[in-house]
Amino acid sequence: MESALLDRFRKRLSDQTLSLSISLLTKLSSVRPPSSATALWANAGFGDPCCATLRKYLAESCTEGGFAFKESGTYVNMEGPQFSTRAESELHRSWGASVIGMTVCAEAKLCKEAEISYAVLAMATDYDCWKTDEEDVSVQAVVATLTKNVGISLAVVARCIPKIVAHKGDHPLKGFMSQAIMTRPELMPKSQMAALEPIIGQYFKCPEWVPPTKKDDSAASTGDLQKTLLFGIAVGFAANYFFSKLH
Repeated sequence: MESALLDRFRKRLSDQTLSLSISLLTKLSSVRPPSSATALWANAGFGDPCCATLRKYLAESCTEGGFAFKESGTYVNMEGPQFSTRAESELHRSWGASVIGMTVCAEAKLCKEAEISYAVLAMATDYDCWKTDEEDVSVQAVVATLTKNVGISLAVVARCIPKIVAHKGDHPLKGFMSQAIMTRPELMPKSQMAALEPIIGQYFKCPEWVPPTKKDDSAASTGDLQKTLLFGIAVGFAANYFFSKLH
């Protein structure tokens, strides 16, 4: 789960209305290096970025806690850190977008490829700059609203965790990557197979990973791949630390 800070495009979303976004519009120039650089090609389906099962548990948790939320919406992922121009903001509204932020897309893609359920618990902190009868967004206003909403976010997550633990049956994304890997096993670089073993090990026999050394370029490349795979986990820990400090 990711708790994201957002600007909103719709009057129906108040500062304390949570949004369970299900669609993404990405404006990032690059989420990561192209897969052609790794010599191991995989195209993971991304039509539905968020896990329906996890979203269901979050919606149930919001309802049980009496917290206002919207079950659907489109999230614009922009390059950050920066704010939109008024023209950009109006363009995003014309597309039917609900909220805008600077995270989510990279995390959602990495989680899909790692077969990890991912969902967004979005907290709107202010209106985007399209709303001219409001003061322009400021960091101070964002932090003030964030501090107010941290308790709500933590309460929803606390209700959601037992539902995840009690989940019956297979993992919602079990086998998701089984048909997504295009490179034949005999053509996969051994170092990259070793780095990706936590994900592709259930489909292919992978060699044991060896820690990189300065003289071993291929091993160094393996280390870079593992850093990419761990990015989503690191973001989660960082967010948890950040929220704990504010609470």
